[in-house]
Amino acid sequence: MRKVSKYFLTLIYFPFSFSFAQNADSLISLASKMKADTNKVNMFVKIARSFYTVKNNRDFYKTVDYGKLARELSKKLGFKAGEAKGLNSITVGYACKNEPQKALLYLDTALKCINDKGNKTILMNIYVNRGLVYDTLMMHKESIKNYEKAVKYAKEVKDYEVLFGLYYSLGRVYAKFNKVNEKNGVPEKVKMKETFEYFDLSQGIRQKHKVSGRPSTYQG
Repeated sequence: MRKVSKYFLTLIYFPFSFSFAQNADSLISLASKMKADTNKVNMFVKIARSFYTVKNNRDFYKTVDYGKLARELSKKLGFKAGEAKGLNSITVGYACKNEPQKALLYLDTALKCINDKGNKTILMNIYVNRGLVYDTLMMHKESIKNYEKAVKYAKEVKDYEVLFGLYYSLGRVYAKFNKVNEKNGVPEKVKMKETFEYFDLSQGIRQKHKVSGRPSTYQG
């Protein structure tokens, strides 16, 4: 039987991590001096992100608040990409507050703001977050479907850090995923073939592109 490394076993039990971001106070000070334009929208998104990524500064309510500010200003400006980013930030706040159903509602609205030919990085982030939310709900088929869509966009924008996380997350979901027979409810074997394939892909990305090797995280 094939062995799984301690590295991967560690990640299975600690599936989420948060990256460092600039402190919110300095960003809020900068935002207060900015004109009400698309740059200010992006600053609101950055502030929202700082409230869930900086360990000593986490305030998921403020993540939601600044996501809403980004969305409201974007609507006034007719800035659809900004509106999608604001909605995505709101999503992260609700997901971190353990309100997955609210998170999914905002993600669905974000997708309506930006079609499949829109900003690929934003689409990647939305599908990563949908995959993560469905993952927490143990809705494995939906999680896999959204992670796979995110993989498509991560490849197109060449974001290898995100791509590593997605391959790892897909492997982890398949490791948990027992198909249930509809007739008698008896679980079938875990899909270990897919698990090893995705873990191998993630390791390949990590070695080739020298990424940090974090599992998927919420993308704001």
